[in-house]
Amino acid sequence: MMELNGIFETPGMGSLLLVFVFFCYLIVSKIFNARKKNNEPTELQAEGDGSSQAAGAKNTKAVIAAITAAVTEYRKYN
Repeated sequence: MMELNGIFETPGMGSLLLVFVFFCYLIVSKIFNARKKNNEPTELQAEGDGSSQAAGAKNTKAVIAAITAAVTEYRKYN
């Protein structure tokens, strides 16, 4: 009787393993595709290649101004 149980159990477990491997493959392929899309340069980077230092200085000043404004607003109410 135990031999029959093993005969029926093996294909069932094999099919479950196959489905599990397929789902893992799908998840890993989606992760790789997402990482590949994130590594592509954006349009903003492509346009700013000519004057990257000047654009960086302007962006730095804007970031510092935004942080300063946020800190002063925070200090007003806390």
